[in-house]
Amino acid sequence: METQQAFWRLPLPELQAQLHAGPEGLTADEAAVRLRDHGPNVLHPTRRRALALEFLSRFRNPLVIILLVASGVSALTGEVASFLIIGTIVLMSVTLDFVQEHRAGQAAERLKQSVAVRAAVLRNGRRREMPVSEVVPGDVVLLAAGDAVPADGRLLEARDFFINQALLTG
Repeated sequence: METQQAFWRLPLPELQAQLHAGPEGLTADEAAVRLRDHGPNVLHPTRRRALALEFLSRFRNPLVIILLVASGVSALTGEVASFLIIGTIVLMSVTLDFVQEHRAGQAAERLKQSVAVRAAVLRNGRRREMPVSEVVPGDVVLLAAGDAVPADGRLLEARDFFINQALLTG
């Protein structure tokens, strides 16, 4: 059984041969085929729970549990008014918390969709700006000062190259 060596350990000519790519970048047709085969360069979204389960999970808060127990004790001792008041307040609080967090999550998702990060790559030997989601294996990505690296890759050439490793090392 042959194990495939990690791309960052391969000699550059061997890696370029394996990817069928060169320093001039890919052709637009080859990039389209690779995008179809490998899919977009995006993180897979986390699986979201059903809204009902998300709402019910709010009742696991220790303060909410204490208030629900107090409400239950009030009901058992015949204090119906206290039972209704505490129960109503807990239900309103949990509902408000759920609605606010749900709306904030939706707003964050819309913002994420509207702010499309772009990358400069070589296609057909020419510089082209495109969404990061369209970067494919074998693309030559051009980076300048302050750019974020849009995908895993190998460094082909560098001039005055510095890296801020604070995010990696903490």
